[in-house]
Amino acid sequence: MRKNPPKKFKKTKHKVTQKALSPHALLDTLRYRQIFDCPMSYHQIWNYFISSKPVDMQNFKDTLDNLIKNKKILYKDGWYSIDKVDYEKVEIKRKHAEKLIAQAKDIVKYLRQIPWIEMVAVTGSVAAFNANEQSDIDILVVTKPKRLWLTRVFLASILKILGVYWNDKKPAETICPNILITTNNLTWDSNKQNLYTANEISLLYPIFFRHNCYFDFLKQNDWVGRHLPNFHIPDSKAQAAGGLQIVGKVIDIIELTTMKLQMLYMKNKKTTEVVSKNFAHFNTHDASIHILQKFGRN
Repeated sequence: MRKNPPKKFKKTKHKVTQKALSPHALLDTLRYRQIFDCPMSYHQIWNYFISSKPVDMQNFKDTLDNLIKNKKILYKDGWYSIDKVDYEKVEIKRKHAEKLIAQAKDIVKYLRQIPWIEMVAVTGSVAAFNANEQSDIDILVVTKPKRLWLTRVFLASILKILGVYWNDKKPAETICPNILITTNNLTWDSNKQNLYTANEISLLYPIFFRHNCYFDFLKQNDWVGRHLPNFHIPDSKAQAAGGLQIVGKVIDIIELTTMKLQMLYMKNKKTTEVVSKNFAHFNTHDASIHILQKFGRN
């Protein structure tokens, strides 16, 4: 019996070729960011690539180069876009966002003294380095369980004392704590797990966090990968515990009372806000529906 098959049946090695990448996903990625008048760097296009599955790096590069060659996208000084961009304006917005982040860091030095805060992160246009002169500083605050509403009272009080609490008449450069969430409720509501929210989460700029809270938040929201498959969750680094640890039935009762009082106060003023004992999103002007409709998804 032959140990090897006949010569004509011998196995041959075939070069495995990756399936060509459709240019539509790359164009969609740039088109989404163009809604905000933002060009993208190569690194940004890769990290925030909009697709339902991962892409091969070489195919990504080849497709991007072909789109430039065929004049489907514009390229200038390391920036990619579909339409013409005012790069001077882009740079002004970037520098203003850096200024606002520096201001947020100064304020967070006071906020981190609240013992129940586990993370403070900048969101929105400032986190995307796309802020204008009228931009406020939106922040997401993660608290310990059963401490969200008590934290909100201290948070608002400190910001008001410092004169930087958000107000609708003069919002520029104020701090708007519009999202509060507890550590036992980090996963975003399934009804809001869309492209808009995925981008907002991926752009989070953490100013302060304890106990790996930032990394836990990203891991609990790994659904972001269904929209942005190349988004990389950074490796966690141990964070030292800080602040005073306060526990006990008395504080639980105060938290419950505080929550009921605040909800009672908001009862007749509530519009698009979403509130519960573990989550508060004061999205008075929810842009997600408008952005997704403009992009072509809802």
